Amino acid sequence: MGGPDLTTTPALVERDAEVALLRRLTAGVVAGRAAVVEIAGPPGVGRSSLVAAAMAHAEHAGLRVRYARCSHTETALTGGMVAQVLAGLTPLDPLPSPMALCQTFLTVARQGPLLVALDDAHWTDEYSRQWLLAVLRRIGEVPLMIVYSAGQPGLASRTAVAEAQDLAVDAGAEWHVLRPAVLSVAGVRQVLAEAGGAQPEDGFVRAVLQRTCGLPRLFRGVTEALRDGAFTATVAHVPSLEAGMRVDVSDWADEMLTELSPPQLALLRAILVGEGDLDWDLLVQLARLDAPTAARTLERLREQSVPIAGDPPRLACPHTHARVLAHLSVAEREQLFAAAAELGQRAAIGSSALARLLCSAPVVGQDWAVRALTEAAARADAEGRAEDAGRLLARALREPLDEVSRAALLTDLASIEVTHAPEASDRRLVRVIAGPGGEEVGPLRVRAADLLMARGSTESLRDAVTGALGRTLSEADRAALEAMYLLAVDGPHDGSVPAPALSEAHGDPARAATLAWRLLVRGEDRDRTLALARVTLAAGPRAPLSSRIAASRALLLGDDVAEAARGLDAVLVDAMRRRDRTVAAWARLMRADLGSRTGRLDDAAEDIERALTMVPFPYWHPMTQPTVLALRTSMYLEAGQLDSAAELVATELLPGVESGVGWARFLYTKGVFLLLTGEPAGAVEHLREVGRRLLARQWVNPALANWRSFAALAHRACGNSVDAERLVTEELVLARRWGAASMVGSAQLAASMVLDGPARLDSLRAAVDVLRDSPARLRYIKALLELATEYRDAGAPEESARVATEAGELARSHGAGSLAKLARTLGWEPFPGTVPGRD
Repeated sequence: MGGPDLTTTPALVERDAEVALLRRLTAGVVAGRAAVVEIAGPPGVGRSSLVAAAMAHAEHAGLRVRYARCSHTETALTGGMVAQVLAGLTPLDPLPSPMALCQTFLTVARQGPLLVALDDAHWTDEYSRQWLLAVLRRIGEVPLMIVYSAGQPGLASRTAVAEAQDLAVDAGAEWHVLRPAVLSVAGVRQVLAEAGGAQPEDGFVRAVLQRTCGLPRLFRGVTEALRDGAFTATVAHVPSLEAGMRVDVSDWADEMLTELSPPQLALLRAILVGEGDLDWDLLVQLARLDAPTAARTLERLREQSVPIAGDPPRLACPHTHARVLAHLSVAEREQLFAAAAELGQRAAIGSSALARLLCSAPVVGQDWAVRALTEAAARADAEGRAEDAGRLLARALREPLDEVSRAALLTDLASIEVTHAPEASDRRLVRVIAGPGGEEVGPLRVRAADLLMARGSTESLRDAVTGALGRTLSEADRAALEAMYLLAVDGPHDGSVPAPALSEAHGDPARAATLAWRLLVRGEDRDRTLALARVTLAAGPRAPLSSRIAASRALLLGDDVAEAARGLDAVLVDAMRRRDRTVAAWARLMRADLGSRTGRLDDAAEDIERALTMVPFPYWHPMTQPTVLALRTSMYLEAGQLDSAAELVATELLPGVESGVGWARFLYTKGVFLLLTGEPAGAVEHLREVGRRLLARQWVNPALANWRSFAALAHRACGNSVDAERLVTEELVLARRWGAASMVGSAQLAASMVLDGPARLDSLRAAVDVLRDSPARLRYIKALLELATEYRDAGAPEESARVATEAGELARSHGAGSLAKLARTLGWEPFPGTVPGRD
């Protein structure tokens, strides 16, 4: 017999009246009467469930049951439906005329009560339709019940059906039309409760109703998942609805679309494309309907329970979108969106709505399209939707653009993509730097170089700049690119790009920063270094951002902390204004280094956190990741937070990063960590490698990394006083040559912990004197604590307490909890109720 799969049929909730009618009519057929039941309504409302219910009641009452399911693909098969109904009842070879077959069928029907159940009868073939109409006209002659479900296309012409109905009723047969309604809130709740075995939460019920418009078929998969325990009917599992409904909704949409007329399809597609952004008048124009026809068509769609809601109307169920457009070719879909965008532009619907339409439209070749896409991208970026912003800019790049506009869009897109597609970002920036365009593209080439430099893509930068120098450039842009090339070379100068002479520096801020950095790494002429750095910062926006960062860092390492901070703050403001997030993030990391070196550890922690929010750690260039880790680790080491530092020094980095200077910085922090945690032999090994790598690059200034001091301390802890004294002496010579008080004082402090005899105390007192007026506040506190310890051990507790008090007060003001605790052991007595510091 066949029939619907009753195991997947939703419970007959809110169908009591319909089921009662079917039960009564079945009893009438057993008593020798006839009946016809048409179950009308849209797909998904439960037509097949009622057909199945009729079959179940008939079988229970002892009726013979014949079932046929019609489909759109079988409408051209002559006798397809009849063959399913009459198989086994009467021979069909050869196929007689519909009238003759009707007579044969009625003869069989007289042998006992019979139910004929027809699902989706609106798709029956013409031969079967004629046979069925003939049977309906004479149904009153036999104990027969016909139950058929039918959608919008109808079983036959309404005139033919009406004629058959009149004849059947005149012959004594009952004729009923059932129109099952969509489920109410209570109905949806009941279905979910029966499936899940517990009362569903209100939010889950509302979510199901919103997505299904109460059509039972659309949440069949959801009820199965509830029965299987895949999830529960709670608000927390609302996101699971989409996956649970996907197949059901797709199948339903396919069936629903086959039952729509051309005007209904046109309006539905217009509603989908409009997505609430086009008002009703625009939707009517997009569907190419007149207003009265469109109004009637919308009403008919709602009668069909197509999930349309709102004003302007929108298609409520997201999974139907692709299916509604599936029968259009790619070109037809694109033209539909293009027409919608044109209508929306004329109506000034707003850039975000226009951009959405344009993303599915072909190239329109209009300025307004680029403007809408870029405005929408800026809004998405400001709202933290970086991938959406990138998609919009990528679409804008498909439009015809002049070279300057294209370079600007590529740079904007690259700045956004760094947070989710950094390699693609690098490729776009290289294209801007080395790509086509004249002198007017130069400033964008410089901006793109800034972004590559900040992320650490120095190899790409050098290759791109080499190509760019063959283009037409202004003198300022050429100087800026050459200067950044030289900053990107972290080893000895290879001569590929001529290094500027000192005499040229004051004429160009980018060259000045490059020369300042080269003097810095060699630890030579601190006054000249700082003067050059100030030239760069004084130029403001005329200097590349990366040059200004390099200049600020030179000022920091030369102890001009205030001007370094102002320089980094200005870079951060300009980078944020341009939404150059990589540069902004790098500036924050440099500010964090400033905070660590000056004892402003809370500020340093905040800067690091915000930098890694802008550009998360995995999206920094692999060669830069060691530097990022080193900066974070240094902050924890300064704060005495060794547990936090331990997590970072154990980080596994990608192979190949060992060749960069960032690896030396990371090794340095690992060496210091090992020394502080009682592993001096490991510290010696790491710090010696740091020295080898930095010296190979001719980076000798201890302000960059005072590895000699810590290596000396590690050697001392291992009992190797000869190497310890040699290294600390070298450090002192280099620190004095550079001349920054923080560096000289730090070297003196290290010497005091390495040397013996009178030299120890002399070095310690010198360290205190030099560090007192330096920006290295934590170093000064440590020097004071060392001096207080010396006084205590020498039997001078009053002097020890006096020095420890100064150290304790400073430690408390800087939040250095471990140093504050040490100060208390040496005689500092903070005011009652005060907190010495934080760990």
